[in-house]
Amino acid sequence: MSDKRFETTHVSREHWFSLGVDTSTGCHYLSIPVSLQIVDYSEYYAIDETEYRAFVADPASAVPLADACRRREHDDRLIVPPPPNRGSAI
Repeated sequence: MSDKRFETTHVSREHWFSLGVDTSTGCHYLSIPVSLQIVDYSEYYAIDETEYRAFVADPASAVPLADACRRREHDDRLIVPPPPNRGSAI
């Protein structure tokens, strides 16, 4: 088994998000980059199979969700809770 929990399958450099699979559950995710003063990291948001397939077929269709995640409107979908000193979305 891989040491890497989150396996990226698609990257949108234009829209600053990625899609992939959480290898511990087999579920899909959308991730966005986040910056803290000393480190950059990713936040991983759960998406279902239908969303994943739609976003792979048309990456621009994921932009509204990615932007809402940047505004912290979908924290209920976070796979890993953020640290207390949460960074800012890039």
